[in-house]
Parts: sequence; structure tokens; C-alpha cells
Amino acid sequence: MLSPTSPFSEAQRFNDYPNSSTEPFVLVLYDDDPVALRIPAKALHNHPSVPRLLSFKQLVKMAVVADKCGCSHATRMYGDS
Repeated sequence: MLSPTSPFSEAQRFNDYPNSSTEPFVLVLYDDDPVALRIPAKALHNHPSVPRLLSFKQLVKMAVVADKCGCSHATRMYGDS
């Protein structure tokens, strides 16, 4: 999502952010569901509390976030059910 070739405005702001800054880059994700974002993040970091079952609504929200962030590989376990 934050690669230099990404079309997302967040990536463009991130890549334009000065490396010499002492302040951390803050990425505000207004359009993303924070609960849905937490699922692939936990899966990527092998967190033990990754939910094994999701409702259809949760699955759709999580899939949108995972696709946007380019981490759909972290959600493969949901295709096995």
C-alpha cells in the first residue's frame, strides 16, 4: 500500500515525507474499518487472537482492507472454511 509506485494518496504522502523528520509519519485511515484492519494485521504478525470464524459482513470488510493493503495472503485461512 505504501510502495513508491502505489496510486494511493496515503502512499504518495508517505513517500514525500522527509526522512530527516524527527516526528513519526502518521497515517490516518478514515475509510477503513479499524476492526477489519486488525484481522490481517494480527495474522501477519502471527498473533494468537486471530479470529478463526467471521460473519459474512466481517469477511467482506476484512477482504476490502486486505486487498487495499496488499496483504490478502495473510487471510488465506478464511478461504478454507
